Amino acid sequence: MLFRAFTPEHGEELWISDGTSEGTVLLKDIQSGSGNSMPQSLRALGGFAVFSADDGVHGRELWASDGTPEGTAMVVDANPGVKDSNPHHYRMGNRRLAFSATDESHGEELWLARFSGGQWSAELTFDLYPGPQGSGATEVRLDEHRTAYFSAELPGAGRQLVRMATTTDGVYEYMETIMITPEGVKVETVDLRAALQ
Repeated sequence: MLFRAFTPEHGEELWISDGTSEGTVLLKDIQSGSGNSMPQSLRALGGFAVFSADDGVHGRELWASDGTPEGTAMVVDANPGVKDSNPHHYRMGNRRLAFSATDESHGEELWLARFSGGQWSAELTFDLYPGPQGSGATEVRLDEHRTAYFSAELPGAGRQLVRMATTTDGVYEYMETIMITPEGVKVETVDLRAALQ
């Protein structure tokens, strides 16, 4: 079991326990010394514990742990530098981790992370609402066919259901906006491979 706890020596950090006093120890001092990394929103997903933490250098970013000190690491510095990206809405599916995060250039958008070869990699999926406002992607779901479903605010369309598909190697293929209008359901498709070139 992973949890956060405070000690004067290490501050508020990530701990692990097997249910015994002897098996309850500090897992990792993410913000070295007496500073507080304050792990938040711990969730068990796909064999990992996923959470946000502040290491004192990168701000509040997304972290993951396999229950070992060596396997506890930041997934991505989505908002480079000391400013927070405040990751949330974690979802795991088909060895991918989807989450919402905020950076200064794109605002809050959907990100996708992958664990391969013992390391995490992550990237912004698409700037759905260009500029720093962001689409506020929420309610993310991933299926076994490498497709993400989520709610997002789109320019001129308001909040809509979006479906985004990727190839087996993680290349974005297409995005569909599914809009419910007085005239019925309207689907708009964007070829992401062309849009990202």
